Amino acid sequence: MDMRFHWLRDRECQEQFRIYWRPGKLNYADYWTKHHPAKHHKNVRNEFLTPMIMLEMLRQEQAGKVRMSATAAAAE
Repeated sequence: MDMRFHWLRDRECQEQFRIYWRPGKLNYADYWTKHHPAKHHKNVRNEFLTPMIMLEMLRQEQAGKVRMSATAAAAE
């Protein structure tokens, strides 16, 4: 038997992990192990990809934090 299985079981016994079974349609990890038609990929794309508008907002927020920390460092 694979040692990774025993390692996971041990971690579950130590209450470091909780392992749940989910049917394929609800199991997001299962998506990557199956072959799906293009239509399915288009339908689930929003579940796995961050929308461009959200990425732009996060970039602007990050740039604002960098500017504030640079201003604080210059004031010292």
